[in-house]
Amino acid sequence: MLFQNISAKDVVTARMEPQLIVPLAAIILTTCTIGILGNILILVAVLISQRLRTVGNMFIINLTLIDLVMCCIVKPMALTGIFAGGDFYNNHQTLCIVTAMITVTLCVSSIINIVAIAINRYVQVCLRGSYNSIYTRRRAAGMCVAIWVIGFLPNFYYIFAGVPYHFDPKLLLCLYDRDSSYHFNIGLYTLCLCQNAIVGLAYWKLFRLVAKSSQRLSRTSSESSSLLKAVFTIFLVYTVCWGPFLFIGLIDGHDRAPRFAYVITVCMALINSSSDWIIYTLNNRYFKEAYRQIFGCKAPEPNNCKSSNSPNTEMFSNIKSSIRNH
Repeated sequence: MLFQNISAKDVVTARMEPQLIVPLAAIILTTCTIGILGNILILVAVLISQRLRTVGNMFIINLTLIDLVMCCIVKPMALTGIFAGGDFYNNHQTLCIVTAMITVTLCVSSIINIVAIAINRYVQVCLRGSYNSIYTRRRAAGMCVAIWVIGFLPNFYYIFAGVPYHFDPKLLLCLYDRDSSYHFNIGLYTLCLCQNAIVGLAYWKLFRLVAKSSQRLSRTSSESSSLLKAVFTIFLVYTVCWGPFLFIGLIDGHDRAPRFAYVITVCMALINSSSDWIIYTLNNRYFKEAYRQIFGCKAPEPNNCKSSNSPNTEMFSNIKSSIRNH
């Protein structure tokens, strides 16, 4: 059965404790708003800045799209789960199934995209002579599409293995039935941990290489080094945000952990999609320059933002110019 009905008892226990509704809702609503605005800002910055439209940044944009969908769909559904509990989703089964599939796809795609960024950085730094032949725009676009397709594949397993989608009373989200697929969970969580270890090792080697070559780095290499630090920070933040959720799912095979522990780990995981755009901004001067264009600030005076007579006209002019150049 694709959807598992929730009993009346489960509906009652699925409701969040009243004293926790306001703080949890405030956290999710705040991170949702920040995530939507920030990720849209990243997309607009790439649209108006020619320097940001690189092949390597295509994977950054792909991750931004994943984060944006997470903020626009999964987080609002999490708010619904907090306020309405399981009775709402028990009456809207199709919505629950679609939400669960999207959640699974986004989570897996995010992991794969971070690995793809790590590989891209490794090839650019260590195999610079072959980078342009390996990473063409067409191939990079195909890789980005493949990331979404691979992210959706676990849903086929759940469907054909008969694992139902339902509202999880502990996670307060629509997801696959964790009890029916625990062995698959072990494999999935172990794979995630192994991927994180591999990505961490790759970045460690890259940092060593960059450090040894720091005196010989050109301006382009310095910019690559800055982006390397940014995407490594993204990996660390991802690990911190998703690590507790993966860990508790791995060790709690009999589902005995308190719901509060699950809710906290879910909130930490959801925060991740609202943080990546901040990391880009702090580590990439081209994003900062694009933001100044968007808000009509003068680049030489970043601390003295003076709006132009017609900032919107200037922004749309830049967008049209970028489209013509592209």
